[in-house]
Amino acid sequence: GLIGGPGPTGPTGATGATGLIGAPGTTGPSGATGPTGTTGLIGATGPTGPTGPEPCPAGWTAISNEVCMENDEHEATLRSFWDASNTCRIANAHLCTMTEWHRGCLIGVTIINTIEDNEWVDFGGVNSAHVIGTGSCTTTSTDALTNTHAYRCCMYR
Repeated sequence: GLIGGPGPTGPTGATGATGLIGAPGTTGPSGATGPTGTTGLIGATGPTGPTGPEPCPAGWTAISNEVCMENDEHEATLRSFWDASNTCRIANAHLCTMTEWHRGCLIGVTIINTIEDNEWVDFGGVNSAHVIGTGSCTTTSTDALTNTHAYRCCMYR
């Protein structure tokens, strides 16, 4: 015989059951703790701020922030310019300059009695030096280095 054609499609079968979800797993281990940061260092102490000028020694007066002047002239021991200059140097001072002497006179350092006589101040040249004081705070002249006069010393503070 003959083979017949395909028969009708059969009914669709039932859907199978859904699978079950498994139980949750255990939590994994914690990660390692990170390193602790370092504490900052305290810096070095900064420089000390400026201080005022050193006070002048007893018997000296400040005529500026930089210079002290002797209150009293050395009149009992009149000296040549070089001797007067060396005496001041030994005392860690110097003969006052004309400017220092003038400033001291104007601010009233006890040199008013000095206007009665001359005092050595600046070196004036090869064979002479300046003297100041006879008659006022500004009267100046020059004199031979070997002559003798009163003098006073000034020092840096």
